[in-house]
Amino acid sequence: MIKNILPAVVISLALSGCSQAQTYPTLTFVRIHHVQPNYAVAYKSIPHTQCYNVNAPVHSYSNSGSGDVFTGMVMGGIVGNAIGKNSKSTALGAIIGGLIAAEPTSYVSGTRLEQQCETVYVQQAQEIIDGYTVTYIHNNISGVVYTPFYFQPGELVSMNQFTTGR
Repeated sequence: MIKNILPAVVISLALSGCSQAQTYPTLTFVRIHHVQPNYAVAYKSIPHTQCYNVNAPVHSYSNSGSGDVFTGMVMGGIVGNAIGKNSKSTALGAIIGGLIAAEPTSYVSGTRLEQQCETVYVQQAQEIIDGYTVTYIHNNISGVVYTPFYFQPGELVSMNQFTTGR
């Protein structure tokens, strides 16, 4: 019976010892041999002011003559009397008609040359660095990795720095 228990005890002791053992990641260090930037094209909107000359209308105003004001008062009086059928309505209509007729009128008397400007955006291509091709040496064997981070040639770095930076 002890012969049957002994192997089970040995196996369980071995397994319990393994579960308590901690493993640490080993860092592999490599020496940077060469760094080559990778380029991409990016477009940038550059604002420019663009000006040009246009013929702009010149507005002038004319005051109504006394005859126009008088005609407006008569017409306003007639309308006021037709609405109110009394002397107060007639007087109020005459005043309003005279004011409307006295309002200066606008008209285009000509044109003048005027400069107008606007902002326009021009797309400009720019070459930007889009990561690096890094050649490294480890155990006298070279390898290549693409990374967004810059490394100095001759520098000693761990392999996980290619994806995490420093």
